[in-house]
Amino acid sequence: MDDALTEWINGFAGTHTLLDTIMRNDSQFGVPVMIVYVALLWWPKAGRQNVRHACVSAGSTFLVGQAINQLLILAVHRPRPYDAGLTKLIVERSADWSFPSDHATASASIAIMFLAGC
Repeated sequence: MDDALTEWINGFAGTHTLLDTIMRNDSQFGVPVMIVYVALLWWPKAGRQNVRHACVSAGSTFLVGQAINQLLILAVHRPRPYDAGLTKLIVERSADWSFPSDHATASASIAIMFLAGC
């Protein structure tokens, strides 16, 4: 199932120039844009302490998640899908292992904290 899902998600890679450009830009700038957005939310209008609490929660969760990622990368040596021949590569190769995904961890940790209203 993992291989089939990976092939389905990556099936469009290299076939649509506009989609490839969007995906490359999102991969490169998506997480930094989210971090800047959280930082900018720190200065809301008076009386919005819940937003500041969500910013601290999102930042803390992001840092803890990335620390856990680095520990897991030491233990789980899973090759990247393009190294296994499952996907077409449209971004630069990465030198580290595939699991866990830094992008997914960062995005999920920030989004979940804001969705949870922390």
